[in-house]
Amino acid sequence: MACDFSQITGDEFERLVVQLLSKSLGIHIERFKEGKDGGIDGRFNSASGGSVIIQSKHYLKTGLGGLVSKLKNDELPKIKALAPERYILATSVPLSPADKDKIVDALEGQITSTSDIYGQSELNDLLGEFSDIERQHFNLWISSSCQLETFLNYAIHSRSSFALRDIHAKASKYVETKALVESADLLKKNRILIIAGEAGIGKTTLANNLCLRLVGEGYQFFLMSDDIAEAESITESEGKKVFLADDFLGSNYLNAITNNKDSSIVHFMDRIKSTNNGLFILTSRTHILKQGFELSSHLSNSKSARNKYVLEIEGLTQWDKARILYNHIWFSEFDERYTEKYFENQRYMEVINHQNFNPRLIEFITDYARFDGAPEEYWGHVTKTLKNPKDVWDHPFRIQSDDYLRSLVLLVVFNGGKIDEEDIRKSYTILNSLRPPKQTDNIDRQFHSICEIATGSFLNRNRSGERSWFTLFNPSITDYVVEQYKGNVNHLLDVFKALDTVSSLDNLDALTSENSAIGSKKIFNELIGDAFDREKSDNYLIILLCNAPASEENEERSVELIRRIIHSDAQIGFYDQLLDLMVSHSERFTEEDYAILDDFLDMNTVKRTTAENIFSILHDEYPHLCEYANFIENSITEHLKDLIKEFSNDLDLNDHLICYEPGEDEIDKQSIEDAISDKTTDLISDIDSTLTEHFSIDEDEVLQHIDVDDLIFQFRHNLEPDFDFSKRAQGQAARDNSIHTLFQRE
Repeated sequence: MACDFSQITGDEFERLVVQLLSKSLGIHIERFKEGKDGGIDGRFNSASGGSVIIQSKHYLKTGLGGLVSKLKNDELPKIKALAPERYILATSVPLSPADKDKIVDALEGQITSTSDIYGQSELNDLLGEFSDIERQHFNLWISSSCQLETFLNYAIHSRSSFALRDIHAKASKYVETKALVESADLLKKNRILIIAGEAGIGKTTLANNLCLRLVGEGYQFFLMSDDIAEAESITESEGKKVFLADDFLGSNYLNAITNNKDSSIVHFMDRIKSTNNGLFILTSRTHILKQGFELSSHLSNSKSARNKYVLEIEGLTQWDKARILYNHIWFSEFDERYTEKYFENQRYMEVINHQNFNPRLIEFITDYARFDGAPEEYWGHVTKTLKNPKDVWDHPFRIQSDDYLRSLVLLVVFNGGKIDEEDIRKSYTILNSLRPPKQTDNIDRQFHSICEIATGSFLNRNRSGERSWFTLFNPSITDYVVEQYKGNVNHLLDVFKALDTVSSLDNLDALTSENSAIGSKKIFNELIGDAFDREKSDNYLIILLCNAPASEENEERSVELIRRIIHSDAQIGFYDQLLDLMVSHSERFTEEDYAILDDFLDMNTVKRTTAENIFSILHDEYPHLCEYANFIENSITEHLKDLIKEFSNDLDLNDHLICYEPGEDEIDKQSIEDAISDKTTDLISDIDSTLTEHFSIDEDEVLQHIDVDDLIFQFRHNLEPDFDFSKRAQGQAARDNSIHTLFQRE
């Protein structure tokens, strides 16, 4: 498929032209730095010693008319002053023979042959002849010979195809920095990469572009959902694969951990490490990842931290920031009346050097859809946004939206940024009944109508199969909304009453840990009272009670609600948390209440500490119920098996090499077995003595699934992924880092 060069900037087009003509003419061509070129983008000497000048014009936006006008009014005087023996023109504009004649006429004979005019079709011919050059310009390559339809063939399932299409559409604005090379190196080494960083720094963008480049190298792409089993099912299929789990713990990290998502993630990491054809990329906010590691024994024991790459704003050089801004301006839909404001008095330096510079903010201020003012008002919009980055949503949310739309956004924000359509439909109705919105016109405010208005401005509507859900259009909406509502406890209370989801409770707990101004104590107390007036799911009640503020009233209410849960017929998903609640109020429960343990017999395992605590209570209060001892013993054994498997898979066998001669080494199998055995002994010794008096953990049973020979085999034969982004990025870094020349206008 022919390329129209719309995916590359003007300076990249100049570099491409020089490379193509150098190959085609078989001669070295001098290339000059970006900015005002004096009429020269490339130069070489002819056989007779005369000067041959090359000029590149990336004039897709203005077309032939703009190109001819520019050549006649601006370039012709420069050419006459330079007086070259030969003048070659290359342009991204499609040209017919008649169009070339117009160019010759405009230049008054300075071009002696139309064969020295390279239009879009001639440049495409050269790209076909010298395909290696096209691969050096990644954004150009993915938009032409490796067209989008071909890329989408590498997407696994419709969700991944939709995501890949979106990644592809945004790729042209991406700037390759050292983060791409460093994170790719870590991924290449470990097969697992966790990209951490604060909001807006570019975690998702980096992950997306790593995936896009890997797809370009022949990897199949899979965007993971909450269902880890879906990804597990395709790991053994043929072909190289890259799996992406964006925001894998989410803002509701507690929910992820209580649902054992952390264990599933760690197991999936182990599976990827054991294959030769899989890569796994994850992203998370830094503080959420830290809390996840602190709360999850699976994550902390897995040594996953060594796969972490922290993306920091300090890691962006001034040159990186300049190119980020330049690319966004180049590909912006604003016309020159607006973009010219950056170039007046070198204002672009104000943006580049601003203390609040953030890739997400740059995307916002250059987004045509986010500003509807006049050109003379645009620079004020830029400076205001940079000064108060959280206020970018103030006008559209506070002035341009009504109560109905704001309610919908609030429900998504305080559910953690993601909510199923079925849940938000119900919550929207409840919130409007608790807090009736003001309506001053006759516009339809039904749920589906408000969703249509919100989608694309504040929300994204996602679909996979029969399931649909909403996410925030931009994560910075959360920052703004929380800041606006953190002191309005009554409004927040109505929102959380309407939500009625486990995710909302986890999010309330997470927001409170970050922002003490949110009155979570009052909200949790009120929600407990609301649980007696409105039907709630058992899982919701369990998490609500886990967060209940300590008080005599809550003690009584908690016990009553716990009894309601344990004597209901509903399926419970948070057994560990329920048992922990029973343990904390153990003197209030009877032998009949503890019969809930029968339900455990259908489960494979529970948290070790929970098993220990519940056994201690049964042993002291109801010894005849210790028939559950076998189950608890099995539960703890299975837990230990998981921990030892994680420990074994994370062993660095480089520490167990025995070097005999340079280039020859052997792996000390015995030292590996000793390390695993010592770890097992340590874990067993940590078990509460009350339990070990009544049964013993069989170390051999714990270790029976550990195959040291297989660990050694995987270490020796685990092939490195066949990708390398370093050469391309190193070439970028070697360029002249002059910001002013980059931003100079012709």
